[in-house]
Amino acid sequence: MGTLFTPVRKEATREKVCEAIRSAIITGKLPVGERLPELRLTREFDVSRAVIREALQQLAYEGFVQLNINRGAQVIDLTPQQVDEILSLRVVLESEAVVQARRRMSSEERRMLRKMAAKVDAARSDMETFIPSDVAFHRAIWKCSDNETLQRHLILLTAPMFSMGSIMRHSAMSADAGKPVRGASQSAAQASPRRKPVRGASHVRLAEAILDGTDEEARQAVRDHIAENWDRTRTAVETFHQVKKRKRTPV
Repeated sequence: MGTLFTPVRKEATREKVCEAIRSAIITGKLPVGERLPELRLTREFDVSRAVIREALQQLAYEGFVQLNINRGAQVIDLTPQQVDEILSLRVVLESEAVVQARRRMSSEERRMLRKMAAKVDAARSDMETFIPSDVAFHRAIWKCSDNETLQRHLILLTAPMFSMGSIMRHSAMSADAGKPVRGASQSAAQASPRRKPVRGASHVRLAEAILDGTDEEARQAVRDHIAENWDRTRTAVETFHQVKKRKRTPV
């Protein structure tokens, strides 16, 4: 493949390299499953191998990259089976996190959680706002548990899911933006994918169960919340891979 990146100055930080690779992944310049050899990236960015290694480790923490002992780094590429594995573990860990959070949350944190839940649900018609708001809401719950080990495992577990979701949503937006919309202007047609409502579980309902219900009601609310999105997420990953496969297959 050709050169994707413009060399950066020696004094460029790891964050600049991260931003460039992250953007290339989300926009599809680097497809899912693409290998990311350190030497090639070192040449393209014109930085040290240590900077590249640190950048890839950061992107792995964020879930955009997988680090494998034998294959090195590659762009995240979740399968439907991996989605099932991640969500089944998330149910267990997040159910425990909400119970611990309930016992430790301050009055200010309780008010903050209600506001964040309302913000997520209000953003369902705007994916660019919904995605980071959704991530922030759940991570706020985990942080309120005051259990660093639980929080760290939840972040590492779910980061690939959130990242894969960003990749798939951007891919869908790019595809839809190129389609003409009858009776709409070109600018409106291009904006429409961004405005499509996001279907899924209510965050306000989840917050109410956590803040006002019993421990068991809070646990059940988490189970229901994740279950409402489970099949949809798994199907989205499966469809995404089917579309990618068709695009690679010669007609």
